[in-house]
Amino acid sequence: MVDSEGSGGLDCTDMSEHQITLSIAGLPLTLIDEAPIHDWLLERCHQYHAKKGVMATPSWTLTIARNEQFKIGQEQLIYQLGDEPGSFFIHAYDFKAYRNACHESITVEAHPDAAIIGIVRWLMALLLVENGGLLVHSASFAHRGSGVLCPGVSGAGKSTMSKLVREQCYLFSDETAAVRFLGDVPMLYSTPFCGELGLVSGPVEAPLETILLLKHADHYATEPARLIEAVSTLVGCTFMPLREGPWMQGVMRLSEKLARRVPAHYLYFKPEPEVWSTINGIVEQAAATA
Repeated sequence: MVDSEGSGGLDCTDMSEHQITLSIAGLPLTLIDEAPIHDWLLERCHQYHAKKGVMATPSWTLTIARNEQFKIGQEQLIYQLGDEPGSFFIHAYDFKAYRNACHESITVEAHPDAAIIGIVRWLMALLLVENGGLLVHSASFAHRGSGVLCPGVSGAGKSTMSKLVREQCYLFSDETAAVRFLGDVPMLYSTPFCGELGLVSGPVEAPLETILLLKHADHYATEPARLIEAVSTLVGCTFMPLREGPWMQGVMRLSEKLARRVPAHYLYFKPEPEVWSTINGIVEQAAATA
């Protein structure tokens, strides 16, 4: 069942020129920015069909201070782990962030032109890993209540696939999806991070029952993916908050758990609508055995 009233979207209970409260994949985040939050982001909150209610706990706060003297141009991430569990300092291209311990607020110093959506996406990747989930570079959709994840790097065919199937299913995203285990059940969530199609869908969620590894071809075909292939693709397509310590270990562990729990198939396809019949067969088979 696709749930459009679940916890995958944006909760606009607290929204002003400098502050909004988000909830992505059930993880509440209050964003406080020294710079005015752009109208397009506020509008996206309204389009996300958020509902007011009591925020889940724990919740997190992200405070962004803008610094005109911030030097842009750091090509590689510089990070270090602190003494307390969950503590870190990171210096990225156009912002710095630090946290003293798990469940404490995250403080960011950013250039005035740093994109707020990029900072939020980085933070959500971190929070998801800490709470049994992954933020995956992928197309995603649901059909008859079954969630489908199509992870892939740029050029893999995510936007092409999204265009081909959007009339046949409930399209979550052509760019970024969240996956999170609730107990032993992997759930697929929409996110506000859109791609080429500019789609902001949701908030919606569905049990994840199929993983499709996209391959451009001159024909339609499927074949089961080996476990190591599915894990490698998931790791390679997951937004990595930090590439060492518990976060990297968490991405590896969750990717393997997901690949063992959800059947993965290679999908060879041409950019034609007829691909849907092949996808439909895989999805129905997965739903029947779930």
